[in-house]
Amino acid sequence: MFTLEHVSKRYGETTAVARLSHTFTTGQTTALIGPSGCGKSTLLRLCLGLVHTDTGRVLFGDSILAPKTVNAIRHRVGYVIQDGGLFPHLTVLQNAALLPGRLGWARDRIRARAEGLARLVQLDTTHLARYPLELSGGQRQRVGLIRALMTDPDVLLMDEPLGALDPMIRAELQSQLVAMFRSLGKTVILVTHDIGEAGLFAQEILLMKSGGIVQKGSLKDLVRTPVDGFVRAFINAQRSPLESLRDRQE
Repeated sequence: MFTLEHVSKRYGETTAVARLSHTFTTGQTTALIGPSGCGKSTLLRLCLGLVHTDTGRVLFGDSILAPKTVNAIRHRVGYVIQDGGLFPHLTVLQNAALLPGRLGWARDRIRARAEGLARLVQLDTTHLARYPLELSGGQRQRVGLIRALMTDPDVLLMDEPLGALDPMIRAELQSQLVAMFRSLGKTVILVTHDIGEAGLFAQEILLMKSGGIVQKGSLKDLVRTPVDGFVRAFINAQRSPLESLRDRQE
């Protein structure tokens, strides 16, 4: 769905993405993982056209992402960020209606779509009349998903969507999202710091470092056949605190 060809992006002296090439498979969930500053979020923003490449190009299908094509491409892509990224002065329904309203959808159609998606993400439809500050973190994240899915996009881009949630709510939403991704059959690109979450969601994981892809494959591939010491160290650092405590006690 998205193809990156020798893409680079610098911010001053800092290289965020370094001549990276990759094709994201249609209908598949791909997770981008790696340490802070490795280029994960920049890669997502390049796909959405929020930042522009210094070298190389980004394609959506056969269309090159460029000023004249970016708006049409964005209408086919849903974008979810941490805590939903909602406008606090708008109700849930008004937040969800932003893009459909610009596209000329009728009010009845917008409400029907929002109510259907609320049921899909297990949010009470009465919450559509509330404001973001009246919702919990988990509820706001569900609203972010509703807004991203309103126009039935081909691709869903998610930047640390569950990172700000407490462990119990995060685990609940993880299970629900896995089921939702399977039922919708969307192409999903997910940024996360959590390799366990990446393995739960994704058929393919891209482990990044210094703006490049160090290793890609399934979670089993990364765990069983790490290509170098960085991959091994990253995997080991992701072990749960309970496992580390058990090892020290033994």
